[in-house]
Amino acid sequence: MSRQRKEPITDSWIWAAVQRGGGLDNYDAEGHYGTLVINFLANRREAQEYKSSLYRCAHYLARTGQAPVSISKADIEKSGLMGEYKITFQVSDKEKAKEYMVRTFGTDLGNYPYDPRNGRDPDHYRGG
Repeated sequence: MSRQRKEPITDSWIWAAVQRGGGLDNYDAEGHYGTLVINFLANRREAQEYKSSLYRCAHYLARTGQAPVSISKADIEKSGLMGEYKITFQVSDKEKAKEYMVRTFGTDLGNYPYDPRNGRDPDHYRGG
């Protein structure tokens, strides 16, 4: 019996960003697929939940072999007169993301902005 995934599930948003970039393995020179915006989030708490979901779902898609992807950026901004929020996010190829991390922070995981080995780390999916 498989474990139920936590809502919200944002796989479709991640796949849409990959498609915007031309499909799997058609990323740009830096390893990025498309950039998308999730609009009309009622408050910061909901926006944070969606942001966490993007990281969680990208990890799930990569771990299950469905898509070797990573979230390279997910920025929350206040976006409207009614106080709603939006998230602008970018999907990247997982291997290119790893290469970037090694190039930027080295091979010592202690230098990383989060601990990729610790799934219980509250900052694990914050996006670095």
